[in-house]
Amino acid sequence: MDAKNFAVFFLKVLCDATSKLLLFGAWMFTFNHWSLSTNLIMTYYYGMMSLLLTQQSKAQFRWSTVT
Repeated sequence: MDAKNFAVFFLKVLCDATSKLLLFGAWMFTFNHWSLSTNLIMTYYYGMMSLLLTQQSKAQFRWSTVT
């Protein structure tokens, strides 16, 4: 990967992460009446993590289904 491709890739990742953090922060502020709650953030974070982990364990990849 040359420098130009790396710069474009890095910029795309940076913009994607920034937009997701801004949307999540705006949702957290408006959901809790303009008061940021660390308990709500931790509940949301671990809830999403457990949801993703349970979905990942259910959807196991098998090469036999591809061919």
